[in-house]
Amino acid sequence: LRAYGMDIEVIDFIPSWSFEEFEELVRSRVKSSTKFFGLSSIGFLYTPIIQKCFAWLKFTYPDIPIITGSAQFYALHIIPSDYMVVGFGEFAILEILKGTAKYKTQLLPSGHVTKVVNAMEDYPAFPMRNLSIDYQKRDFLMPVESLTMETSRGCIFKCSFCTFSILGVKTDHTRSAVDFKENLLRNYYNFGIHRYSITDETFNDHTDKIVKYADVVEQLNFKPSFGGYIRADLLYTRPQDKEHLARMNFNAHHYGIESFHRPSAAAIGKGMSPEKIQTAILDTKNYILQHTEFYKGPKQEK
Repeated sequence: LRAYGMDIEVIDFIPSWSFEEFEELVRSRVKSSTKFFGLSSIGFLYTPIIQKCFAWLKFTYPDIPIITGSAQFYALHIIPSDYMVVGFGEFAILEILKGTAKYKTQLLPSGHVTKVVNAMEDYPAFPMRNLSIDYQKRDFLMPVESLTMETSRGCIFKCSFCTFSILGVKTDHTRSAVDFKENLLRNYYNFGIHRYSITDETFNDHTDKIVKYADVVEQLNFKPSFGGYIRADLLYTRPQDKEHLARMNFNAHHYGIESFHRPSAAAIGKGMSPEKIQTAILDTKNYILQHTEFYKGPKQEK
């Protein structure tokens, strides 16, 4: 929304705030021109402090809408929202603020009726070539922080247990190299940020993707580092990818390994032998340790 010239205040770590801190902040920020209060979450978010804070917002500022957003309806259905965006909401929020959004009404557990906007169907924000976030001084970023970043949306796989909304993607849907590079440079020179957690469902879905960003990283005059979700079986079928992951300094790996019991893994669409997966992980670990400063991954038990 900042890219559209809007004055947006972003508050993090709300579950750790006290109600008194929340109230003080809100009263110091709300103006007659305030358009909405927002709450977003990746997964299910419910704490007594959040419930209290947003119940207070609804009571104290009844004319200012509360807009929530998440990938799944039930992640935030306990909040007394006026609008709930399901899916990537960059375009849906613009329609809500214009008063033109399509929606369906639904009764929430709180007894409040909300307008559910299905962003995936009516206002899809996929694919997106520009995925930059415009951070400002008032976001209070520190050089020690690790920021989240996207390089693509959607997953090439269709695991049987997965309810994610963008599955089986076949085309190139990655952000541009220029957009990626400008994002890294802006964050480094403005805030000293050089650590990132990439939130792609599967970062190593295509070799060309890793090569594109590794080439960008090698052009920089500083050394960023990255972490994110890596599909271990792809490390076995494409062993050359570990070279490009190392060039990119992508050395913190989160592997979605549900089971090393092959029949169980095959039942959810992951049928590679455990021995091959384990070999690929260890080979990748050894290679990255040889070519970068560290590797973070599964802990080996003796």
